[in-house]
Amino acid sequence: MKNLVASFMLFIALVITMVFSMRYLENKCGYYTDKIDALETIIVNESWEEAYNSSIGFLEEWKKDSSIVPTFINHIHVETITNSVLKLTQYTKYKDKVDSLATIHEIKFLLEEMMEIEKVTLPNVF
Repeated sequence: MKNLVASFMLFIALVITMVFSMRYLENKCGYYTDKIDALETIIVNESWEEAYNSSIGFLEEWKKDSSIVPTFINHIHVETITNSVLKLTQYTKYKDKVDSLATIHEIKFLLEEMMEIEKVTLPNVF
């Protein structure tokens, strides 16, 4: 009987942890999607100094959060986004609108993909 109770308690703890991690990841991805959308608007308006400062701020926040996120997801996604954000900072520094916007769309795609991979669906379980 003790084994059954212990197994059930571990299962409940696992489910709670999973819900917490999915909610945390969803909030972070939403936050960074909003920030990258704002940065895209700044670049479209060609406010390059503001775009560069915003991309540096984005990078600093991402580095801070990227130390926690790999506990929930594969670290390759985090590294890919970090590399894209690093490229974005240089594109905005040198006022390259086309590459900046392309990199922003890459980051958006990676954030969406990160969320899709973590959703509980039949293909993700198996």
